[in-house]
Amino acid sequence: MKQFFVRGNVEYELCAEGGQYVIKRTERKNGHVVVMETARGYRRDTEDVWKSIASG
Repeated sequence: MKQFFVRGNVEYELCAEGGQYVIKRTERKNGHVVVMETARGYRRDTEDVWKSIASG
């Protein structure tokens, strides 16, 4: 994991895996956990998406 932040009941992680980057979104609600991931991609492209999510 490279970076991490929480907004409400949702956690976001920027991860590097096998030379590619992915953003994981984990939502915990009413005893359920839902995890979603972006497609793996180049660092530059994924960090652009990360900055967009982090800025609100």
